[in-house]
Amino acid sequence: MSGPENNGLIPSASSTSSNRAVAESRPGTVVAKRYRIEELINFGGMGALYRARDLEAQRPCALRVLPDTYSRDPEIMNRFMREARAATEIGHPNIIEVFDIGRLEDGSVYAVMELLDGQTVAEILKIEGVLKPERAVHVAAQVCRALGTAHESSITHRDLKPENIVLIFHDGDLDFVKVVDFGICKHTDDGATTSSGQIIGAPDYMAPEQAAGAEANEASDIYALGCVLFEMLTGRVPYRGRNAIDVLMKKGASDAPRVTELQRALPEALADVVAWCLSRRPEDRPESMRALELDLMRSIDPHASQSVRARLAEASARTPASPINTALVEAAISVPTPVESPIARAVRSATSSAGGPAAEPGPGPSPAEASGETDARPSPPTEPESAPRPVVEDLDELDGSTSGGTLITILLLGAVATGLVLYLVKPELFGLAQGPAETGGPSKIAVSASASAGAAPAADSESSSEADSGAETGSAAESAGGSSGGGSEPPETGPKADGDLDALVAKADLAIVENHWHEPKGKSLFDYLDKISAIDPANEHIARLKADAAKAMLPAGDKALEEERWHDAVETYRSLLELDPDKQKSVAKSYTKALLQEGRLLRGLKNFEAMLGHADTVLTLNKKSYDAQLLRGEALGELNRWPEAVDAFKAASKLRPSSRDAKKALAEARKKAKG
Repeated sequence: MSGPENNGLIPSASSTSSNRAVAESRPGTVVAKRYRIEELINFGGMGALYRARDLEAQRPCALRVLPDTYSRDPEIMNRFMREARAATEIGHPNIIEVFDIGRLEDGSVYAVMELLDGQTVAEILKIEGVLKPERAVHVAAQVCRALGTAHESSITHRDLKPENIVLIFHDGDLDFVKVVDFGICKHTDDGATTSSGQIIGAPDYMAPEQAAGAEANEASDIYALGCVLFEMLTGRVPYRGRNAIDVLMKKGASDAPRVTELQRALPEALADVVAWCLSRRPEDRPESMRALELDLMRSIDPHASQSVRARLAEASARTPASPINTALVEAAISVPTPVESPIARAVRSATSSAGGPAAEPGPGPSPAEASGETDARPSPPTEPESAPRPVVEDLDELDGSTSGGTLITILLLGAVATGLVLYLVKPELFGLAQGPAETGGPSKIAVSASASAGAAPAADSESSSEADSGAETGSAAESAGGSSGGGSEPPETGPKADGDLDALVAKADLAIVENHWHEPKGKSLFDYLDKISAIDPANEHIARLKADAAKAMLPAGDKALEEERWHDAVETYRSLLELDPDKQKSVAKSYTKALLQEGRLLRGLKNFEAMLGHADTVLTLNKKSYDAQLLRGEALGELNRWPEAVDAFKAASKLRPSSRDAKKALAEARKKAKG
């Protein structure tokens, strides 16, 4: 039986009613005269999620509404709006689809999404305890694909956790991933930031730099996925503590335990990848979700783990992060900052009245203490724990004992953030000496892919010994009051050695394996080809590398197209034609489809110059493309180049005389051109 029509107005909370009570009263109401709310699925920090029915389309759906009290905060409301916009723009099969978004008459915001029939990873772990390595990697790899596409659209999730990963049955796959709740995601290029000192996310999965108040980015999502992987493989989170503050302090003070300390039967290569993701320094983690996906797949293949181990060893060779203890938090409170934030003032006031943090100052905990245990368990407990780990979705849930306790907890969390930020940025404020320069230490390892024909980096042993010698010299100079720079190598004065060429060839081979054609900058195939050509234009490996790359690009582009990864498909086909222009005829149809699809996404992102470039590229492949002319006209119109837009719409009308869209666009463009 349908509920009463309320003209889209959802009841607002009274001053005496809780948000949960209001959320529980909504079933039976109709939103926007179209969506009938049937059942409350859950209620959390980002609002209420309901099972609903689209009365027009006659299909079930999910509907999320931001609480009335929260919707008064413009920043939180905008964050919720970004959730729907981000999911719509990305359009990836492993990301939940959003059908509609709007505002209610009282100003609240709602989003209508596909209704998923499945279980979250959190629910599955409660039942099964742990997942088999192959299953955990299968789930994590799909998350990599989803967030890899999101990152390429300058969107970070910022709150990845088992509750936000839903497994459904799709196309014969019982564990098909849907990443949900982009409610606190942000566009990394839109200039939107959280308030100073505001920490958002679940502490168990939050990266150390995110807990310290720094802006979340792709590396933060990689850390969160590492935490999820750790839990899927061991049945527990990497860090345990008395409360959220304790967990965050341990993350900044000690490395996470290895998964093999808790589950000894796990592959060491997989343990390496998880540890790599959980590196405390963002720069020591995998460079991208795409790279992480590849290394995850290799980690369960014993013949392909050398690359993972080498890069993990490289990251471990860097200067380790110094431990952080509670004394730094107290010191941070007493040191005035150039621009004191409201949260810093509140922290100083609260700690002076409440006696400061409860923990006594002392050295950072050991790795065993950081894990919350003093001994390693080979398997998860057979009996459920007496106090199950709470999932903190909202700062209001950090301490529910009393309202005063809640305030103190939030303020102390702010103190942790302030202390960590000051310590990481200006350690001298606390009387601590600067660590060795980042440029010091052993030289970086040149990694070769095991699946390609490139030569191994023969110069590694020599450069390593040179670096060790330089480190000894630097140490002696520093003890005498000098500053030699540690293990940094002297500037090159002569031609490149053959070993350097071998290393570049090996890196180019790895770039082919990882499908890095033009990106990331400085580490792509074309970058390495340019470097090899600059040293030796007649090098015998150049032709071979180009041929190997061309063979790899065509199936890679077709796979990206099939998986609707439009950007990857465009870049791959473009790179293929750059290497082998004769392939234009064979890839024209696929390349055109990818360009048009990404062009439409660029329209949504308001990147009209790039949108115009895609349309022009399609027209070089097919001058009679109606869709390309229409896309070109739309881009020119948005750029206020109306005379050119008129020409484009004219061409579209000639190609498809019966098209009303082209005629309407042409008439509008003519008015704009005259006016």
